[in-house]
Amino acid sequence: FYRTRQMPDSARRYLNKAAENSPELGDWSLLLLADIDLSTADTTAALASLERLISDFSDSYYVPYAMKRKADILMSRQGASSEALDIYKQLLEGYPDYPFITDVRKKLRAADSTRSIG
Repeated sequence: FYRTRQMPDSARRYLNKAAENSPELGDWSLLLLADIDLSTADTTAALASLERLISDFSDSYYVPYAMKRKADILMSRQGASSEALDIYKQLLEGYPDYPFITDVRKKLRAADSTRSIG
């Protein structure tokens, strides 16, 4: 509701509350919170939400999605591509059947070709 009405502050407040008080919705709430932060170009807050999802809900279905988003954000940051590539490799090894794995392979290939050229 808050997202469609473009009320990110209200959405953040609601999603943070859900993440803290509702274990069954916490992982999804943090993923949505990261999406809102990314839509407002707040990559620092998005990373914090994704890292919280990964650490607090380590058995969640959404962990690989959070890892992928984290790696994508890090790839766009100066000096963080090594950490991003490590995450992509973890995803490839740990979640080979997830829907985004083709994109992960492409990013790893692109990084390998850039390294061998440079």
